[in-house]
Parts: sequence; C-alpha cells; structure tokens
Amino acid sequence: MEALRLPSLEKLTISLGFGDTGDEMDDEAWSSALGQLSIDLMPTHFSESSRLTSLSYLLFLDRDTPLVKRDEVVPNEGWTFYIALDRIFDIQTSEISSWIRVRFIKHSPDLRKHDFRERCHVRELKVFGCDNMRGPDFSEVVSGFQRDFDVWKNIERVTIQGCKNLAYEDVVSIVGEEKLEYLD
Repeated sequence: MEALRLPSLEKLTISLGFGDTGDEMDDEAWSSALGQLSIDLMPTHFSESSRLTSLSYLLFLDRDTPLVKRDEVVPNEGWTFYIALDRIFDIQTSEISSWIRVRFIKHSPDLRKHDFRERCHVRELKVFGCDNMRGPDFSEVVSGFQRDFDVWKNIERVTIQGCKNLAYEDVVSIVGEEKLEYLD
C-alpha cells in the first residue's frame, strides 16, 4: 500500500473477508495481527491526504469456508478489529460494517489527547450491518472517543443501520438524540 499514490482519492473502502485457515491463534494474537493489518492498509500518505474524507471498513465472514458450520456465527469474545484513529485524522466520515468487535486506538505513542482534539476531523460515524455488536460494544467505541481521545464533542452525527442487536433505546442513551440517526 505504501507504493500506491492516489492524490485525488476522496473515498476509500477496505473490505476484508475472514475464513478458516486451519491455524490456531489465540484471541490477543489474532486481534493484534488484524490491528497491524488495519495500520498497514492505511499508509501515512493516505492518512495525510487532505482530499481523502471518507473511509469505510467492511469486515465480513466468508460463508464459503469451513469456519462457517452453521447459519449464525458468533465471533469469539476476544476478537477485535483495531482502527488507529491517528492514522485517519483528516477523515471526516468513518463507516464500519463488521461481524466482530471494533475499537479505535492510538498508534503513535507520542500523541496526547490535545493532539487528537486539534488534529482529528472525524465528524460522522456510520455503523451498519454489525449484527454481533451489542450496546456495551458500541458504548466502548463511544467511550474511546470521549475518554481516550477527547474528540466526541466533534462528532456531529452517528448513523446506525441494520444492526439487529443495537436497540434504539440503548444507542440513544449512549449517543443522545441530537447526534443520532437510527435507521432500521
């Protein structure tokens, strides 16, 4: 990805399908490897582009693999996809569709909360098709924006669509009515 030069890129969609490789990997190693992949897929020159304003992550389970033995696959509680918020400072809209838990993290150890407050331009968070996301999972995403990065006040709109385990009552208590767009 570092070799790609796309100076006019405005919207980037990263789609990752998961299947069974037959290899055993503990939850922490799995999440760490996936987090590194997230960082590798968002090279520095993309994250520093003023034209790139929208980033979508589509994480799905490839249902044609042996990992899928039944219709409903619930991911292991420890599986998490980490998105480095400091790699997407100039992104205004972040869209997430995932069958596993999602967390925003800090990649650079040198950054502090005030760096995020000053440099982070995320204004809209869209969560769609996250069938396994529940209220506590979504609450952790929002808490990260508040507690870890102090950028929640910059978020103008949160859209929730097609997340069967995220009840309106739970989401409105987490986000508040003024920011929420809840679509069935």
